[in-house]
Amino acid sequence: PTRLPFFFEWLNDEMVVTSDQLGAPALVRGTVVTHINDRPAAEVLRTLLPYARADGGNDGELLRLEFFQLLLPLAC
Repeated sequence: PTRLPFFFEWLNDEMVVTSDQLGAPALVRGTVVTHINDRPAAEVLRTLLPYARADGGNDGELLRLEFFQLLLPLAC
């Protein structure tokens, strides 16, 4: 799949679930996603940061869901 089944926010280097699109009980709000396709989530973030536009001070919002979904295949 090219899309994650949940919404999230980056808090520092942690991917934190804000809501689940599938209703899976394992992905409750606040769940920290540690890996995506066997790669550490923080590593995926570092891989994608160069592809995201930013003003240099907003890394927390840098990879919003819509952009992350598009860029994810580059990292995984």
